[in-house]
Amino acid sequence: GPRHSREQRLAVLVERAGRQGRLAALRPRRLPRLLDHLEQWLGHRPRPSLLHGDLWGGNWMAGWSTSADAPPEEGAPGGPTRARATGAGVARPYLIDPAVFYGDAELDLAMAALFGGFPPSFFAAYAEQRPLAPGHEDRRPLYQLYYLLAHLVLFGETYGPAVDRVLRRYVG
Repeated sequence: GPRHSREQRLAVLVERAGRQGRLAALRPRRLPRLLDHLEQWLGHRPRPSLLHGDLWGGNWMAGWSTSADAPPEEGAPGGPTRARATGAGVARPYLIDPAVFYGDAELDLAMAALFGGFPPSFFAAYAEQRPLAPGHEDRRPLYQLYYLLAHLVLFGETYGPAVDRVLRRYVG
């Protein structure tokens, strides 16, 4: 919820960014205001989901599966048994390098949208399987702020303008 996001995620990064001198310009005033009002934007009650935690284009890959539980290749001669015996399989997506935790599923989607690497069909298929709650578009930049702050801490001011855009959107 908002309290966890504020205290265990965002505030920790704000403190680190401050120690590194990366809270330039209006960030020292805007970040505390945003943290104080997170409930205003993150007050919805999502069902907790098991999250990847670092879902960006570099953390998924396609691989070939020939395991017994894999469905046969479309039109494989002899059906599933023949497909397994001949090594036929299917391409499957695999998620790698997770930072697993439970939270709002919108967090993973926000990260996936932030750094790219996922086609529009990924988001459409997700929404078809698990419809997104009203207001998800308004929450997305707040969920992206954690990843932007982490990148500001790790990689520097290159991510500063994106942090500033989120802050301007919510606290002026």
